[in-house]
Amino acid sequence: MALYAAPRTIIGAWSWGPSRTWDFGRDYGVVDLEAFVMRLAREDVFIDTAAGYGRGHSNDLIRIAIERYSAPWRVISKVQPWHATSGRLLQGAVNRVLANTACGTVDELVLHNPAPRRLLTGIASNFRRLKEEGVVQSVGLSNFSASLLPEALAIFTEAGLAVRSLHRSASLVAQAVFVDGTAEFCRNNSIELVTHGVLGQGLLSGRVEELPAAARKRRHISDELVFQTRYLRRLLEDLGVAHRCSAGAVSLAWARAKGCTPIYGVHSWEQLSGSPLWNPLTLRSEELVALDIATAPWRESKK
Repeated sequence: MALYAAPRTIIGAWSWGPSRTWDFGRDYGVVDLEAFVMRLAREDVFIDTAAGYGRGHSNDLIRIAIERYSAPWRVISKVQPWHATSGRLLQGAVNRVLANTACGTVDELVLHNPAPRRLLTGIASNFRRLKEEGVVQSVGLSNFSASLLPEALAIFTEAGLAVRSLHRSASLVAQAVFVDGTAEFCRNNSIELVTHGVLGQGLLSGRVEELPAAARKRRHISDELVFQTRYLRRLLEDLGVAHRCSAGAVSLAWARAKGCTPIYGVHSWEQLSGSPLWNPLTLRSEELVALDIATAPWRESKK
């Protein structure tokens, strides 16, 4: 029995296709799409995408998966405030997602980044219209801080919209959401806390030493941070050995135990074969305590 049963499985498509954003090369992407889809042929699978992911190639792969291999996937897509303030631009952005992914409907449309109150009211109204038309099933927010969340929630509620989720970065070394009131607010208001960056851009994957210096720099992983996290990374590796899994799987299990729905950055059949998606790890209470002790400096620095 898992400590926290995530309501859905979310796969991040940011690494599907040619992109230098996260130091992924031109050939970085889903290697065997058919095998990938067959293993992920589940209705609880959501693909988190955006127009710019993989320079648009991620959406191409989603379309092929749905049209050619009948993937029963549902799509989460993000829009920036400058698109969402205009009903015409927002409709165009959503239409492009529908056309490029062949998903039929956007299961969740996420406002990616905060906007001033004077704009949020109009944005909420535009979101509501799309929901009433049936092209969008639910709405979410992304990168809203604890101080901005109450006002945003009130505006969307007034527009007749329930905010399904909040997307924020969180990891063992980036725990702001757990100390600034964000996680508590989400829990009290039945908002799903969806977390990305759980592996710290590779820092907590167990393979950070394999990254070239240039790649570490692009991911903001300094030599000092690698040194500061040496004990934590060793603990993750030891827990991985004990549970016969990777250090990254332990990090993802920690996120689920904290009440989050982590986004899995799975990009290849090889990764998927050994993924904790199939055998979700349950960390014991003493293991969670050990991780809490090891990460105390990163919680204290956010208070």
